[in-house]
Amino acid sequence: MFVNNPVIKPYQKIRPYAIIFGKGHDTKEIDKHPGPFIVNGPCAVSELKDYFDERQKKEKTKVYYIEDHVDLEKAYKYGMEAGRIKLSDLSDTMPIETRRYLELIMETRKNGGIFMSFV
Repeated sequence: MFVNNPVIKPYQKIRPYAIIFGKGHDTKEIDKHPGPFIVNGPCAVSELKDYFDERQKKEKTKVYYIEDHVDLEKAYKYGMEAGRIKLSDLSDTMPIETRRYLELIMETRKNGGIFMSFV
């Protein structure tokens, strides 16, 4: 996802991952990717769940499932986890200071909301 991003510094270790959505997938192509995987949407989940269950038993591959068509909260959360992306990795590219960003997250949670930002 961010592998070829010129803003990412060489010391940043963002792990590549695959996002799969839709239907009609060739599992031989999926076998070529070591994971982790984000399987997004009811079609992809229903088609690939058994495949990934078997693969997880053999390889311990990490798979994140998003059952809904559009769940930005889970997509953001799983993308950060799958890529092992830390907020500190992105701080130089953020449009606001990291401190203010964290304040916004805490304020939103305190008021019962969900703070999401694609930085």
